Amino acid sequence: MKPQRTIAHTLLSSLTAVASLTSSGSLIKLSLSIIFLLSTGLTATATINSISSDWCHSCLAGSTHRIVAGQQTSMLVRGQFVDLSTRVEISGSGVSVSFGQRTGGSNSSIEVKFNVDDSATLGERTVKLRYAVETSGPDTFTVQVVRGGHVDSIQQRVTSSQTGATTLVAATAVPTNQQVTLVFSGSRLGNASVAPSTLFKNARILSGNTETHCEVALEFTSTGAIDVRLVDASVGNTPGNLLFKFFYSGAHSVTVTGTNPTGGTTVIPRIPVGGGTTSPPTFVDVAPRANILNLFRTTGDAVSINGQNFLRVDDRWCSENSVAIPVTGNISKSITLPDIIWGVSNVGTAEVTVGFASELSSNSVVLQNQPTAAGTLHPGATQNFTFQRARSTVRVIRFAAPQQPGCFVNPSDPNFFQDPPFTVKVDVGNALPESATNRLNNSRNY
Repeated sequence: MKPQRTIAHTLLSSLTAVASLTSSGSLIKLSLSIIFLLSTGLTATATINSISSDWCHSCLAGSTHRIVAGQQTSMLVRGQFVDLSTRVEISGSGVSVSFGQRTGGSNSSIEVKFNVDDSATLGERTVKLRYAVETSGPDTFTVQVVRGGHVDSIQQRVTSSQTGATTLVAATAVPTNQQVTLVFSGSRLGNASVAPSTLFKNARILSGNTETHCEVALEFTSTGAIDVRLVDASVGNTPGNLLFKFFYSGAHSVTVTGTNPTGGTTVIPRIPVGGGTTSPPTFVDVAPRANILNLFRTTGDAVSINGQNFLRVDDRWCSENSVAIPVTGNISKSITLPDIIWGVSNVGTAEVTVGFASELSSNSVVLQNQPTAAGTLHPGATQNFTFQRARSTVRVIRFAAPQQPGCFVNPSDPNFFQDPPFTVKVDVGNALPESATNRLNNSRNY
């Protein structure tokens, strides 16, 4: 049942201000007037209409919002009269809650802040907004504590074609278009799932995993440095594009070259023909590298801190530039972004014996054109190019607890900018003898 609170909430919120202007006798009369109004049966419903959190930008009160062990976060609770809540409680131990900013009016809101211990028990908790006057109990909503795992390393499991023995090797030469097994080592990896990506398919968690060991089978469809992110499976399906807020920290990238690790079972077989052997036909196929490095872009929605809106950016921009979390207030620093790195990969099995050109563009404007000489891009290799922005200085900010953790930028800052969309096209003059099918991957948007 949804709680009901009388119109005394509206009147009581003004009593403090009135008391400074009214004699104690008059204040008593005002209080008696409130009691009289209550006795007439006039009531106003005070319920939670929606909640915005890292898990969901705007969800109904019945949703269970996820919070991550070892992290701080906040939620904005909207509804009639919720700004008049006097305290907040949460069930269980290991999670502390407090109030942040309040907004009154017909669609009032209140910020609820969560500080989750790394050792907090996983599972659901009930949050209660308490009031000075409660006719049918507090407002409540549910949160669920999920793992905040950390990955120390990622390796590839390979099987020897000669002995059948399996070994772990560095995940720096992972093949494409075949199932591989990646082995994650770290802490709190239990109940992991793989965040979806367009750069691999058929990802699944293998059995026998523990809190320190997790094995994933998947098939890569692109080459380059590719992120394979783990999240707690209990995060479930988020209503918005906010899954990145729940990624396990630490190592997350493997290098996919399209070639096989030494000693692996996935070497290209030779097929006997008439008592001899022949190699399968080779083919030419070039494509833009899997990702552009050093892109500077905001992630997620705006966050309100101390009455101003800030946008979150990848935490590397603060950590790599020694922007520490301050004890109080905030700390900001102007940083210089490294140049953008883009490139072209040979995802075919044949040597590229003809020179060709590749280009970087944005919004249909060509920014850079780069040649690749004949015989220099071998199968599985990537050739990188560097592009220098017209602007490369931006100010990043960190805030002290209990404000939002992370690295932020202020969109109102005169130096604010973020990288635009980019497009990379390889073999722009169709100089290479690629098949029509292999030409389909010659352009990629980032």
